[in-house]
Amino acid sequence: MIRPATAADLDALLDLEQAAQRRPWSRTQLSSLLDSPALCWVDAPVQAAGARAAALQGWLAVHAAADEAEILNLAVHPAARRQGHAQALLAAARAALPQARHWFLEVRASNHAAQALYGRLGFAPQGRRPAYYRNGEGGREDALCLRWQAP
Repeated sequence: MIRPATAADLDALLDLEQAAQRRPWSRTQLSSLLDSPALCWVDAPVQAAGARAAALQGWLAVHAAADEAEILNLAVHPAARRQGHAQALLAAARAALPQARHWFLEVRASNHAAQALYGRLGFAPQGRRPAYYRNGEGGREDALCLRWQAP
C-alpha cells in the first residue's frame, strides 16, 4: 500500500535506510525531510487495525518545482527487491505530480540494478558528476545523472 509518509514513519524509515543503503540517511536528515516541502511516499504492507506497525518495503522522496521533479531518495528493503515496489512508488509520485514533465536523479555509477530499473522506466543518461558520492573507505564514486521527460 503506497501512501504519503508522515512523522509517525520516522523509525521505520530509519530502519529501512539502514537495511537498504550503503550510506543511510540519518534520523536528523529524515526528520528534516519530512518537515520540508519535499514529498515522500512509503510502501507499507497492509495491516489489520490495531496491529503493530510493519516494516516498510520502500520509500521515495521527491522535490518538485514547476514542471520539474528531482528524486532525492528511493530505497527498497533488500528482502522486497525485484517485486515492483520501486516502480509502484515512482508511478504514485508521477500520478501525484502530473505537472512534473521533467524528472531528474543521480545514481551511483556502480549501482547497475538501479540503472537498469531507471532505464526500463524511460530514464536516460544526461551527464556524470565526478566523485559525487562518498564511499565507506574514504573514497569517492561518480554519479550518473539521469532524466525522464513526459511524452
